[in-house]
Amino acid sequence: LDLNGRNIYWADLGRDVISVAKLDGTYANDLISEGLDVPHGLVLDPEDGYIYWTDWGSKPKVERASMDGNDRTTLVDTLLEQPTGIAIDFSERRLYWCDHGKYTIESSNLTGG
Repeated sequence: LDLNGRNIYWADLGRDVISVAKLDGTYANDLISEGLDVPHGLVLDPEDGYIYWTDWGSKPKVERASMDGNDRTTLVDTLLEQPTGIAIDFSERRLYWCDHGKYTIESSNLTGG
């Protein structure tokens, strides 16, 4: 949730899109609809203005984009099998995700390093 902007964001596995709407459900919009295979987990960093998500399709990856859907960047695309849930440790400035295929919890900094 983006409480300041009063928006909710979600990854839609069935349509392979990342979408946003106002908290009351109005103004629903697909932000990212290309190059997604099986988008799964999603987390927001409203302070810095980013969406982070996992995609466990044929080319598994962890990506981010600005909260308006622009400036998309792949952060991690090696040594992944099925990245799923994703979270941010704001105090340490680290991104954590589960890899269902490897039964691991993995991490990177917020730029993929």
